[in-house]
Amino acid sequence: RSSSSSSSSSSLRNVHGVAEALPFPADSIDAIVSTLTLCSVSDQARSLSEFRRVLKPASGKLLFWEHVLSEDDPTLALQQRILSPIQTLVADGCHLNRRTGATIREA
Repeated sequence: RSSSSSSSSSSLRNVHGVAEALPFPADSIDAIVSTLTLCSVSDQARSLSEFRRVLKPASGKLLFWEHVLSEDDPTLALQQRILSPIQTLVADGCHLNRRTGATIREA
């Protein structure tokens, strides 16, 4: 049996926008959930900079689930590089060959 409380102090809001220019004031967001997004944004570094800008400095969380260019399987990485141009065309701009993990770590 599940229980829910109407007196919960948390809220969830879904807002349409682009990652490179988020429609929120600085330091105002508790959490960002990014799922299979950074493979297809125009500018990963700018998107991550925007994430950092809007997240609350002490407590903001970035939760992500992304596919990345393989760093430990050269055969898979080669396949990703070969297939990426086709993937980009048929999957809404998704790049299989991005080093998303490293970009997130560097942001």
